[in-house]
Amino acid sequence: MNLREAREIGEGALKEAGIGDASADARLMLEWVTGISMTEYALNPFRKLTEEQEAVYLDLIGKRKMRIPLQHLTGEQECTGSGCIIISLEQIGRRQEKADGTNRFTGSDISPAAIRTAAANAGRHGAQVSFLESDLFDRIQDRYDMIISNPPYIRTAVIAELEEEVRCHDPVLALDGREDGLYFYRRIIREAEGYLNPGGRLLFEIGYDQKEEVTKLLEQNGYREIRVQKDLAGLDRVVIGRYDRV
Repeated sequence: MNLREAREIGEGALKEAGIGDASADARLMLEWVTGISMTEYALNPFRKLTEEQEAVYLDLIGKRKMRIPLQHLTGEQECTGSGCIIISLEQIGRRQEKADGTNRFTGSDISPAAIRTAAANAGRHGAQVSFLESDLFDRIQDRYDMIISNPPYIRTAVIAELEEEVRCHDPVLALDGREDGLYFYRRIIREAEGYLNPGGRLLFEIGYDQKEEVTKLLEQNGYREIRVQKDLAGLDRVVIGRYDRV
C-alpha cells in the first residue's frame, strides 16, 4: 500500500463510519504512523508503507471508526494537553521577568490525575510551575496579576447529546457546567477578587454562545475593559476582563 492508497482507504472508511473530519483524521494518522509531512506526501504520494506501518495505520483507522478520539489514539494534539496554557505562559514569562526578577506560576485542578499529567509536562519543558490539587480557590493563598480558567461549561441536559468522542471519552468533571452551564463562571468571578492584584485580569474560555452571559457576569462584579477573542474558526472563545475594584 502506498501513501495515497492508505489515505484514500482511511478517509473512505472514516466517512462510511460517519466521522465528521474523516479527511483530516486520515491524514493526521498517516503522518503520525509514517513520520512524513504533507510536503513529503505531495512530492512522493506513491511511497510504500512498510508492513508494520500499514498494520498500525489500519488498526488506528479501525479504532477511530469506534469513535475513540484521535488525540487518545496518537497521544498528540496541537497546542493542548494538561497544563499547556500555564506552561506556555511560563515559557513566555522567562523572557519578560518582572522588575524584581520574579514571576510566579501556579496551576490547579480538582483532578489528581490531571495534576500528575500537568506536572510531568512541565518537567518535560523545564517549566517552573507549582501545581495544586484544589477545588477552584480552596487551596490558593497568593494573589496574581492574571487568572486563566477553562471551566466546565456544558449544560447538564446537553451532555447526553454530545458527540460520542466527547461524551464517552472526556471526564464529566471537565464538561458539566450544571443547569445553565454558568455555575463555575459565577463562582470563579465571585471568588477571584480575593486572588487578583488590583488591575489584574481574569480570562475564561467560553462556549461559542456564552459571550453575552459571561460578559454580563463580569460587568456585574466590577470587571472593566471586557473584550472577547475569537478562535481560529471565528467563534467567540475567550472573554477577558480587568478587575477594577480595590
